Amino acid sequence: MQPDSVFAVFDKIDNRLRMGMSAILILAAFLFQLTTRNILVGMPFIIGCVMLNFMKGFKIQPAKGGKLEWQEVTPEKIDQVLKHCKKIKKFRSMGMGCAIALVCVFIFFNFICAPFVAEVIRPSFVLYAFAINTVVLFGGLMIGGQKSAWMPRGLDIKSEIVKRLTTTSIIKSDPALNPVPYLEIGTTKEGSYPNDARFMIRFIDAPGDFIGLQGQISLNTVKSSLYPYFYVVIIAKHEYKLFDKIGKPLFPKLIIERKETDEVDVIVLRQQTTKTSGYHTDTKVQEYILKSGIELVKGIFKA
Repeated sequence: MQPDSVFAVFDKIDNRLRMGMSAILILAAFLFQLTTRNILVGMPFIIGCVMLNFMKGFKIQPAKGGKLEWQEVTPEKIDQVLKHCKKIKKFRSMGMGCAIALVCVFIFFNFICAPFVAEVIRPSFVLYAFAINTVVLFGGLMIGGQKSAWMPRGLDIKSEIVKRLTTTSIIKSDPALNPVPYLEIGTTKEGSYPNDARFMIRFIDAPGDFIGLQGQISLNTVKSSLYPYFYVVIIAKHEYKLFDKIGKPLFPKLIIERKETDEVDVIVLRQQTTKTSGYHTDTKVQEYILKSGIELVKGIFKA
């Protein structure tokens, strides 16, 4: 995911090492400025920090057009998607070493060195030096190339849920269950890419007209943060007469909905919602919904 060259200087070094080097350069600049009471003496170190964190422009555009199609994949493919998403997020966070280092040095001076420095150097000079260094640092970084990397909305969240639930003890302990991950694959002239994730649980001894239990994830946005809403869908062909066999099961805090399409009958089992709550399913709720869905299917088989 990362381009061959991102930083203008020492592109291959680790981000933690870059941040450490940035902190040393900024600290050295402050020390020279405070001991000589000359702002210009520390500028070479500040400029060095800017160069160390100066980035080349790079932008990964969202995929446009093409065909989206759900495909059965292996668990290893889900792992690859998760690694891919991790690389994208790491790439997005690159270049923060200088800013973090500046904050650390400021905290160090403000809470540890300030009482001692104030006895020999006017506090106004310390603030003046800090202000000038900040302007030069962030001014230089803003001139650098901008970076951005596109990732399908919430793909990392959905893929993590698919991986976790398809390997949970609820499924692993039951030999009658066969979990199958799915990815929605987009195809363009430039190639293919994963766009969405879900999974299907197939029951080994299920009747021929019964398709399976599908786990799906939708995402809700609250104050720019994404929250997953997990639910399960029981799918069967019309010939199976799914609605006649479900009865009236009760699951605390869950609701059951019946839907019909041209080809299949569908039963949705999801968390009950209100106008202000219920739109986020945490890990325990996700497992509870999955377990309840499996129990519901087994009850249908006995009907």
